[in-house]
Amino acid sequence: MPRKDNKTSWASTARTKQIIADLFVHPPVSHADLQQRLGVASALDARKYLLDRMRSGQVESTDVELYGDLFHILGLGGEAESLLGLVGDAALDLRTRSCAMGILLSEDASFAPRLQEQLTPEEMLQIIAQPLSDALIRIESDPAEGEGLATMLSAIPGDMMMLLFDELDRWRIGAGIAASVAYEALLRNKSLPMLLPKIVETLLLQGDEDAVTLLESVRAEVTERTQQRLIQGALLRLRTRLLDDHKTKSTAAVGFVSGCDTLGCYVIVARRENPDQTTTLAVVCLHVSGEVRSGYVLTGQSSERAQSLCQEVASESGTRFIEAPIAKLMPLVENAAEKTLLGGRQVPVEALTALRFLSRFASEPLHLPEAAGRLTLTALRALLSRPEFGDGWRFTQSELDKAPAPKAAPRTRRATKTDGAPPTKPVPRWQLMAIALSHNPATKQRLSSMARHMARYYVIAGEPEPAKLCLLAAADVEKDFAHSRLVQILAQHTIEWLGGLADGALHHAQSGQGSSLISADRLSWRQQLKGRFFAGVEKPTSHDLLALDYADEALQTIVATLSCAPSEEWPRFELQQQTAFELAVAFRDQLIRQRGPSLSRLLTQSSRLVEQTMKVSRSLAGLLSSAVLTRLAGFAGEVCSTCKVDCLNHIHSNVSREFFSLDHPGRK
Repeated sequence: MPRKDNKTSWASTARTKQIIADLFVHPPVSHADLQQRLGVASALDARKYLLDRMRSGQVESTDVELYGDLFHILGLGGEAESLLGLVGDAALDLRTRSCAMGILLSEDASFAPRLQEQLTPEEMLQIIAQPLSDALIRIESDPAEGEGLATMLSAIPGDMMMLLFDELDRWRIGAGIAASVAYEALLRNKSLPMLLPKIVETLLLQGDEDAVTLLESVRAEVTERTQQRLIQGALLRLRTRLLDDHKTKSTAAVGFVSGCDTLGCYVIVARRENPDQTTTLAVVCLHVSGEVRSGYVLTGQSSERAQSLCQEVASESGTRFIEAPIAKLMPLVENAAEKTLLGGRQVPVEALTALRFLSRFASEPLHLPEAAGRLTLTALRALLSRPEFGDGWRFTQSELDKAPAPKAAPRTRRATKTDGAPPTKPVPRWQLMAIALSHNPATKQRLSSMARHMARYYVIAGEPEPAKLCLLAAADVEKDFAHSRLVQILAQHTIEWLGGLADGALHHAQSGQGSSLISADRLSWRQQLKGRFFAGVEKPTSHDLLALDYADEALQTIVATLSCAPSEEWPRFELQQQTAFELAVAFRDQLIRQRGPSLSRLLTQSSRLVEQTMKVSRSLAGLLSSAVLTRLAGFAGEVCSTCKVDCLNHIHSNVSREFFSLDHPGRK
């Protein structure tokens, strides 16, 4: 039966709406988080607002679980009939109707007969299939969703299983997902043997090498003789068919490739238009050394999303994308994946889904022109001023740190009138830098590889002349690094960059004024810190709140400082989070012990911690640790000293309300 509403309704309607809206923008990280943030809301107003959101179609696949959790805490109250109305409203999308049905049946199973009377068998089937299809579509971006789909299907009565599978397969075809991708987890699940014939049938229709590979793998796991014969027969038919009529890979996708940034990284985006009018995107970040850095897949996107995504990446990396058939870009992906494995490196787990997506497309050989012509500084400067080079390439801080210090020029006596010898010309600073860097083979390889990538970029763009210029520049670097024209330009860019680096980065970090990106993402970052480092905390104390607040400030400072001090060692965001948390804990513990920040004691160990955790250069680690500790000391003096919670004097107090709030209590 529906639970009674015993919640005190003291929060205003506007305040309750804001609480609910914030929960969808910044989802709770735990049940304790959800209960605390919902604690002051009016249950009556909260339910009405949730129903209004559902009526207006604001139910994304990622929101369904949160809607269920909210109604589980709030209870149905007097809204059961409203939810029944949502389920029966054919004008609403299936996900909204399915969400409403799930809430009703979870809170009171006695509504099942009324739902069966209200809906036709076809409607009931479609509504029940909706959460299953959401999980199915997410498999392409997260293979772990396959296990969730298998679990959900295992709970379905046997007489509905086949009907549901047919409905799911219709969704799969509409979303453009290969059967070998969608059904691998179902095929391996021991509790779903009745689906084996259906899945084998879909793999026969797919009829390619991926289907063969999956069936061969599963055959080795199956022990039941009937199933073995079924799979063996399918394999024989597939192999015969492939021998008679080899199925070529698809070319039905559009690709986008960027120029490489100053660190040698570039990005490829693939766009596949699906029969159901949605778009699936795969994104991979590669390095010119031949390394897969990261990647991911986005499902259920609009057709315009690829362009906007490229614009976002181009804005961050300072480069430009060009569009091309995906087959022209596949050699870049294949080369990077091969070199990553040959070099003994592992492909990042998050990139595997993107590589699997791309592997289904055909590859077209990429032919470079001959490096003919003459390389001049004027032509090279003009080339590097193009948008795809952003603000210009330069050497990285790490490369400069590893280079030997230039030797001082020997003293020469001043020439006299009688000597007749011309005075010695001073060696330009850029030349000293180039000579010092020439001792590092990795720098030479990076720069040469960057130029060769840009040659491929221009070949794909249909611009042979810039491609030839890039090949000439690469050959010039390989022949005589210290005196090459490209090295001269980069050294000059680097000197200009170094001029305002440290002061600009430190001032930006100490000011506490982040970029618009930081301002927009700060609350989400705070939630991520809670979810990662405080997931098991149900009754947080002031001790926890201090660590969270300092980690929040430290993370903002790290991001702001890195944005002004780029390096090829830019760590992934999870490493930035880990570093921020560890620095925050060290600062908090020092503050509790000393009752005042002692920066001198922390600075050395913090710099070492940053260097080891984030794998950055020593100079950048020093810059980051100095910026973070300076900011934390300022925060402790400006905010903590005036905050009413007074954590330091009540270190074991329960501060659940303040901890689970979206922001620091002193900022409200």
